[in-house]
Amino acid sequence: MILENVKTFIKDAFAVEEVTDEQANNVQLALNELSDREERAVRLYYGLDDRPRTYAEVARHFEVDEETVKEILRKSRIKMRLLAREIMMFGDK
Repeated sequence: MILENVKTFIKDAFAVEEVTDEQANNVQLALNELSDREERAVRLYYGLDDRPRTYAEVARHFEVDEETVKEILRKSRIKMRLLAREIMMFGDK
């Protein structure tokens, strides 16, 4: 289930049509490299552990406004892209 949730996340967050198991695993590795707050925000918003949450729900969880959540998610996607590329190029850290 979690692997399928990660694949859905990749499709939505990175605008790709097909996702391999290897790509999903790379994203999971990249998720582990985010700060706790960034990882939790991504997991909540994209529903990687259960169901997707709205910006408002994630904002309530962190006690911040929705714009802050959007910024956390934007920065997290950038970091994850870089980390996933690094993992693909050099293997697991």
